[in-house]
Parts: sequence; structure tokens; C-alpha cells
Amino acid sequence: MYMFNKIISVPCMTLFKKEVKRFTSVFKQTIFTPVLSSFLYLFIFGYSLGKKISMDTQCTYLEFIIPGLIIMGIINNSYQNTASSVITSKFHGNIHDILVAPITYIEIVIGYTAGALVRGILVGFVTYLVSLVFTLIPVYSLTYIVLIGVITSITFAQIGIIAGIISQSFDQLSIVTNYILMPLTYLGGVFYSINILSPFFQKLTLFNPLFYMVDTFRYGFLGSSDINPVTGTIVSAVFCLILNLITIKLLKSGYRLRT
Repeated sequence: MYMFNKIISVPCMTLFKKEVKRFTSVFKQTIFTPVLSSFLYLFIFGYSLGKKISMDTQCTYLEFIIPGLIIMGIINNSYQNTASSVITSKFHGNIHDILVAPITYIEIVIGYTAGALVRGILVGFVTYLVSLVFTLIPVYSLTYIVLIGVITSITFAQIGIIAGIISQSFDQLSIVTNYILMPLTYLGGVFYSINILSPFFQKLTLFNPLFYMVDTFRYGFLGSSDINPVTGTIVSAVFCLILNLITIKLLKSGYRLRT
């Protein structure tokens, strides 16, 4: 309990509450907009076109893409929450107030990440509720769903912090979004199984860490996956840990934060 209180301090909780208040104050943009996008994906690709797409597994294409859309919502919103928060703080100059405040670098990461986690999981849950309009998707393992959902949200919250730190403008931030995050997401198996790919592209996909998150998360719903879910969980957790260490290292260095 003592160690917990040392890590989750008052300044850390204050930063967390600030992050939550920041995105909930514009919930129509941060919650409803991504959910509306998921609804359109479900209607166009899952419900309409999905009827004409046959799957090798026992599930329908609509059921197949629902977990992918849920985790895509978690990814995008976790990333956007921290990236926009850090770059905005840099733009207004108040990032220096956080750096000189009586708060450790680990606490800063926890505060930002926890706020992104709330937003990401909230969007993911509401997306799941919206999917019930189209079909009742089974839940095979709630443990994998929660575990991978949290790991994924934390991972992309770290990527958002890193992107916010290294970017010197909103244009540079959009480069990270459009040329790194988007390709990783769409080539990570959100809309397709890697079994339909040629052997070369199947092996290439295995170098995409996002694939392991998407595939293992889908396993939690459908009970089937392209890779062993234990392997997917381990790879996802290791990738998350590495990004956490990089994030803390960047904050300590003051790179593009103290000037």
C-alpha cells in the first residue's frame, strides 16, 4: 500500500483528472464521432458487403470485423488523447509547469496514460454496444478481451506521448498519424485474416506488433485466431513495456520539451 501511494500521488491523480476532464468536456467529438465512424464501418462493410464475403471460420464477416473495429477505436482514441494533450501543452508552453511540478516522470506517464486508458476503453465499450444493433457477437474469453484491451490502450497512449514529444507542430504530428499509425492499423488484420495473404505477406505481417493485439483481442470474442493467443499476449506486453521505457527516457532527457 505504501508503494502504491508513492506512485499514485496527488499530483498524478490531478493530472489524470485533468486528462479525463479534457476529453469529456468535448464528448461529442471524442466519444460520439469515433463511434459514429465504427457504426458506418459496420453498416457498410459488415452488414451490407459482409453478406457477400465468405469466411473459412464458422463466424460471419460481420462478427469477424467487430473486434477489429472495437480495438481500432481503442487504438485511435488512446493515441489521440495523449498526442493532442502533449502537443497542445507544448504549443501553449504549460508543459514546463508539469515538468517543474513536484511530480516524477513515472507519475507524469501514469497520469497521461490513465486518462487515455479511460477514453480508449470507453470508446471501445460504446462501439461494442453499437455492434449489438447488428448482431450479438459471442464472448469466448473475457480475460483476453480485458487484458489485451488494456495493454493496447496503454501501448498507444505511450506512442501518443512519444509522438507529441518529438513533434514540433501539429503538421508533424499528423505525419506520425498518417504514415505510421494508420498503415500499422489497417495492415494489422482489422478487416481481414492473414490466411488470405500470400506466404510472403503473412510473414511480413508478423513484424507488425499491432497484428498480435488485434488477433489476440479477436480470440477473446470468437475463440479462434491466426496465432497462439499466449504468444500474442506476450508480444503485446513486451512491446508495451519497451514503449513505456522509451517514454520515460524521453521525458527525463527533456528532448524538445525544455526549449
